[in-house]
Amino acid sequence: MNARFRSLWWVNPAGYLLLLLLPLFVVSAWLGAPLLSEFGMSNFLTPETIWIGGGSIATLALGCMAGGGTRRTERGAGPGLSFDPQRYDLVLILLIVISVCAHLLLLAPILAKPSLVFSVVSGERGANFEAKDAAFRLVGVTSLTNLSMLCLTMSSIRFVSRGAFSPSRLWTLALAALSVLILAHAFLASERLKIVENAVAFSLPLFSYWPRLRLLGGVSPVLGFGAILSIFALGEYQRSWAYYQSQYNSFWEFVVLRLMAYISGASNTGAGIVSRLDPIGRPTMTGRWMVVATGEEHEPTAVFLQKYGNLEYNNPSGIFAAVGDYGTMGFVYLFLFGLMIGFLYRMYSSKEPIGLIAYPLVFIGFTDLTQVWYWGEPRFIPQIIALVVVLAYVLRKPSLRRPALG
Repeated sequence: MNARFRSLWWVNPAGYLLLLLLPLFVVSAWLGAPLLSEFGMSNFLTPETIWIGGGSIATLALGCMAGGGTRRTERGAGPGLSFDPQRYDLVLILLIVISVCAHLLLLAPILAKPSLVFSVVSGERGANFEAKDAAFRLVGVTSLTNLSMLCLTMSSIRFVSRGAFSPSRLWTLALAALSVLILAHAFLASERLKIVENAVAFSLPLFSYWPRLRLLGGVSPVLGFGAILSIFALGEYQRSWAYYQSQYNSFWEFVVLRLMAYISGASNTGAGIVSRLDPIGRPTMTGRWMVVATGEEHEPTAVFLQKYGNLEYNNPSGIFAAVGDYGTMGFVYLFLFGLMIGFLYRMYSSKEPIGLIAYPLVFIGFTDLTQVWYWGEPRFIPQIIALVVVLAYVLRKPSLRRPALG
């Protein structure tokens, strides 16, 4: 891989946490009281809990800085692990097929009812919830929709390495079809974060290694926020505007206040869990996949929401997750977790194959951190398993004669 890595402040995990997420958290907490009151939530964002949240972000950032180190070498240009081009393409094709089929399976009951699709798109009252309930969800099958992020990451890496997103035009069209299905999944099955997660997985290698995006790299978070606001607005029009339109002067007033309420509300839930409940001493928010797998009913988020919460704003915030699970030892957990992320970032910036694929998938967690601890969510587990299997198959032994990819 001959493309040159461009260091962008927001691609660096510590930069993202300290320069973007920390200010967002502080501002949302500061503005939280009136918003929480308007949307019927008790306020737990006190100076103490704001310090805990800010300290959690800072500790995670310190771990990332320690893990990333200060020196960077581009090992991918010389001897070291590299991708086998033929195996890489074979795996990419397989991931495209799996991702497309999984999305079609999930959406089939909805797409089979054109009238329901039209009702959702037009924002008819209750249609969004009907479509969400109609989606076909089967553990172990529809969860494969999450492999689209690995698929898009590998496609993007292939483009910056070899000049094409896939081995042929046919598979590029299949990637385009997958993008359409991801959009349908987001709006018809009410999972808008899918757009953000897949967009990050696809775009991160492009911003890091494609020269044509150099000018947009520094300001891309501003453009990204505009895109998120647009996605959120479209989703709220479909899902909620019919219920609230009589309460606001304009649709955009409603959208902005509701987006801020989602951010403040998640932080408020996390702050409430930390301040009102004792640490459980094991992974529940940081390992929610275990809670889902065991069917546990009395985990902290459920207990808190039952006593104090608002079911419409039910994300527990990833910022408070470690402290909520482990108490003060949560800061040790955050630092060690940051070490791992920083090490992956160093591998990514050095163009090492493991880092090239793994870091974009891990980075997605930062974009979700105001809402959930993404790395412990059930949807992240299929990606980890697939990542290990893919790397074991596509990596080849060091060679002095071949580049990192192709």
